[in-house]
Amino acid sequence: MKFNLALVSLTVTGALSAMVGRSTVDECGSLGVNNPDFSKLPADIDRNNIRKCADHPLGRRRSLLGASLAPSNVEIRGVPFTPRAPDDIITTEKMECQWSAPLGCSGNWCWKSCGNDGQWCWLAKDDGHGDWKPCSKWQDCMNAAEKLDCGKGIACGACGCSC
Repeated sequence: MKFNLALVSLTVTGALSAMVGRSTVDECGSLGVNNPDFSKLPADIDRNNIRKCADHPLGRRRSLLGASLAPSNVEIRGVPFTPRAPDDIITTEKMECQWSAPLGCSGNWCWKSCGNDGQWCWLAKDDGHGDWKPCSKWQDCMNAAEKLDCGKGIACGACGCSC
């Protein structure tokens, strides 16, 4: 019995140390590790809130099917949104663009419109340097205290404004 207890104890200890010793590279996997240039970050950004992984879990893939979309009269940081209808030619690129809402929640992640031609970006906390903002409805994407903005980062394919 003592042997079995010792064996179980060693197994649990090994599993716990493997979890604790997991590296950021392993944790981020294909998302890549975020390596910001701290000297170029704004002074008001808390260095402890910079996200570990560079890319967004969904990459540049955003589905509007079942998405929670804000009404077109919602302002983001005091900037009004002007809805625009895409032309009649439907391409894959145009389907990825969003002309009708200033922000939304798709796949449980916040995004906002950020350009004049349907461009959009995933929202991240701390002016785009922090964790990606999760959501269940578009209203979750409006928390001014979190300083939400387009994701920023080096080697981050999902950062910035595009479609």
